[in-house]
Amino acid sequence: MASAKRRSTIAAMHGLREATIDNRRDAIREATIDDRRDARPPRTALEHARLLVSACAPLYFVLGLIQGRSLVVQRRAPLTTTP
Repeated sequence: MASAKRRSTIAAMHGLREATIDNRRDAIREATIDDRRDARPPRTALEHARLLVSACAPLYFVLGLIQGRSLVVQRRAPLTTTP
């Protein structure tokens, strides 16, 4: 049988372990709440479209330079029907 001193030491260690676990849980919970608070709202479809266009525009410009013409500023003859 464990002595009273040893039982109190074991109880104190167990309490310390539980307190440490609780502190970790609280810290994780607070960090998660802060992350959610700081997070920006989800992007709308319009914002996604703008990002896509802004990412692709330089690519089209470079492809136009490689082909020898600009795809960005390209004029076409008006479509007319001849009778």
